[in-house]
Amino acid sequence: MVRKLERGGQRKFVIDFWYTDAEGVRSRYRRDADDQTAAGAHAEEQRLLAQYGALAPVAPKEKPVTFADAVKLFRTTRLASLRPTTRRGYEIMLEGELVPRFAKRELASLSSRDALDLDADLARGGSSPSTRRNYLIVLRSVLRVAHQGGILGSVPELPELPRVGRKAVTIPSEDVVTQMLGSLRNDDQRLALALAVYAGLRAGEVRGLRVGDVDLERKVLTIRRARCRGQEGVPKSGHDRTVPIAGPLLPLVEAACTRKKTAPTAYLTTTRAGEPWGEFGLRQVLKRAQHRVGAAGWGVHALRHRFVTSLFQRGAPATVIQQLAGHSALVVTERYAHVQEQDLREAIGRL
Repeated sequence: MVRKLERGGQRKFVIDFWYTDAEGVRSRYRRDADDQTAAGAHAEEQRLLAQYGALAPVAPKEKPVTFADAVKLFRTTRLASLRPTTRRGYEIMLEGELVPRFAKRELASLSSRDALDLDADLARGGSSPSTRRNYLIVLRSVLRVAHQGGILGSVPELPELPRVGRKAVTIPSEDVVTQMLGSLRNDDQRLALALAVYAGLRAGEVRGLRVGDVDLERKVLTIRRARCRGQEGVPKSGHDRTVPIAGPLLPLVEAACTRKKTAPTAYLTTTRAGEPWGEFGLRQVLKRAQHRVGAAGWGVHALRHRFVTSLFQRGAPATVIQQLAGHSALVVTERYAHVQEQDLREAIGRL
């Protein structure tokens, strides 16, 4: 093969080919052509091949594309565009099972059987259907990106994802929530949990809310970001949303804005040390508050459930609740229309 290269600002014709010598050893010939014209370089190449007798030139063997190569491409393209929380979840799946299992496998050799074996091993290890489903989703995503990036000819037909049933969600009653908030003596702690109860903020959105996101004149919050593991990204819905500040929440928000001296970039609620909330810190605040009122068994997200459920119980339309909660689809909102245990008892009592 004759290659045209730039060297020292000058164009050079280089003769470059692989061949097998008389002893069967694969070797490479690579030198500048004596005749630095296109026609002369090609003629010289043919003379050199003839000089090596009947030994046929051998193309260099390409290194097979492995699953590790596909993961590298996935990380620099698709994974980099995901929210921090989603990105972390994908990394856990990749490093925990998929990379150790498939890293050295030739990408084109992966098949439906490999996915079935993976799922079976996860099931034998005690993984829940939802966890097994997530592993297969990540595997499928890596293969699809590899196909789109041109390093995989076609995506193998993978098995159906494990079915995941809905779990009953425990929602704290309004009385318990009121008692719990009243038990907190620290204003920042009370505000952090109240934002989930009265504005429906996710934990990451509580951690990421800043003073500049509060409009006291209009009495609204604008949810622009979520904070997870010290990194900030867009909310789960992928877009901003506004939530009117509820009556019980307003004095807490006003007091926080006063404490922060209306600095727009300051976090609206922080730890005692003035630092942004971390995942553990916010969970501990809730855990201690539950302990004071004799409650247990639910996390920060249950306060958001309380918000959405309260709106349904008060007759708010599902489409309005969808916007307030920042759900991507109405079907997600309707799943939050939980019926309280007391409502179930009252219904059965009518029998």
